[in-house]
Amino acid sequence: MKIDVMIFGVVPSVWLQHWYHPIAVDIMSVFYALYFLIPCSVLFLLYMKGHIREFKIIATSMVITLALGYMCYIIFPASPPRFSPLLTFTNPVELRGMFIFNAAQHIWDKASTAASFCAFPSLHVGLSSIGALWGIKYRTLLPKKTWVVSLLLFTTGMLWFSTLYLRHHWFADVIAGWVIAGIASILGYSLSYLWEKNTEREESQLEICPLVE
Repeated sequence: MKIDVMIFGVVPSVWLQHWYHPIAVDIMSVFYALYFLIPCSVLFLLYMKGHIREFKIIATSMVITLALGYMCYIIFPASPPRFSPLLTFTNPVELRGMFIFNAAQHIWDKASTAASFCAFPSLHVGLSSIGALWGIKYRTLLPKKTWVVSLLLFTTGMLWFSTLYLRHHWFADVIAGWVIAGIASILGYSLSYLWEKNTEREESQLEICPLVE
C-alpha cells in the first residue's frame, strides 16, 4: 500500500471505486479470467505452425514464472486490497456484477485456499506478460501477425487493469509480476538453449561412438 501511495498518491483500487459499475465489473472479470489463456494461445499458434523450439521456450518460461511466484507467496504473504483492513471501500463496499462476476468470484475464492496471502506478485500479470512478451518476440511466426498481436496486447493490458479494478492486487504486485515475467523469460530462454546444445552434443557423440549391442 505504501508503494502504491508513493507512486500515485492514492491506492488505485480505492480511487477506481469512483468508476464502479456492475457491467464494468463483469467485463473486467472476463479479462481477469484470461490470464492462462493468453500465453497458451501463443503456445498453441506456434505449435500448430511447427515452431517447437519457440514453444518450449515459452512453456519453460511459464513454469518458471509459476515457481517464482509461489516462492514469493511464501516469502511475502501479502493480502490483496479487497481483504486489507487498512482500506475502506464505500462505493461499493463489496464489488457486485450483473451477470458474471458474482459466480466467477465465488469460484476463484473457493479454488484458492490462500486467497488472502497470495497477492505479491500477481501471477495473472506474470503469465499474461509472458504471452505478450513472447508474442511480440515471435510475431513474425504467428498467423495474421498484426491482428493477433494487437488483440494480444489489448487483452493483456485490460487484464493488468482488471487486477486493480477488481481489488485483487496492489500496483506493486503488478510491477512484481512484470519483474517475475522478465526473469522467467531470461531463464526460460537460457535453459532451453542449454538443453538444446546438450542434446545436440549427445547426438553427435552417439554418431561418433555408436552403441554396440
